[in-house]
Amino acid sequence: MCSNSSRRKGLAIRRESTQSSERFVTRLFNTPLTLDTPSENEVHEAWLVEASRRATDIDSGKVTLVSGEQL
Repeated sequence: MCSNSSRRKGLAIRRESTQSSERFVTRLFNTPLTLDTPSENEVHEAWLVEASRRATDIDSGKVTLVSGEQL
């Protein structure tokens, strides 16, 4: 059984993950809406930017890593 503290941490992690995903999607598609899909290079570049941002957040202590088992 999970403690309230564990549940709160899990919810905070999920909220941060959701916010991170929303920021990524916003950056990825921060162009006028068209029926065209982004090029493979644009998607690749967006993932590199996102991976770098996530690594910076981890290195700075802004976020901490937890195993899936802890959620």
